[in-house]
Amino acid sequence: MHSPFARAAAFATVARWLGPWAGTATSPAGIAQHDDILEGDRPIRVRVYHPRGHPRGRPRSVYLIAPGLHYAGADDPRQDRFCRVLATAGHLVLAPVLKDFADLLPTPRVIDDFERVWRARGRWDPEVRPPVIFSISFGSLASIGLAARVGAGGLARLILLRGPGAHPEGT
Repeated sequence: MHSPFARAAAFATVARWLGPWAGTATSPAGIAQHDDILEGDRPIRVRVYHPRGHPRGRPRSVYLIAPGLHYAGADDPRQDRFCRVLATAGHLVLAPVLKDFADLLPTPRVIDDFERVWRARGRWDPEVRPPVIFSISFGSLASIGLAARVGAGGLARLILLRGPGAHPEGT
């Protein structure tokens, strides 16, 4: 259990880096990250961001990012910055490259790929806690599909963020 002070500090960290006063040219330094590969018929590259400054080396929570439809996947500088901010606030962040999304194809296979990452999360979180699922734009296909398959008990939270152009002006 994290103290109210620790929660407030994590919130302040996120606000400092993502608030309207924050520039987008820099991101938090000192975040350990590495790429891991889930082998199989459709290998999946997962970028793992390790938190710093969390008590006893235990992350506050685990975030599983469902990226939008973008050719760069986890290499998109905006997504990389966002994941670094979450890790700076003490969260373990898993950012898979969903091949079909990187190929600009919104297919149902992304749900299968995203579920494989969800099932493998014990590789990076020994407690195998239900993760916070955060989706960006088209990532909602993968995140809602996963939520439907694993149920509420398999997720800590489901956060859906629509991207630019998701709704026409005036709607």
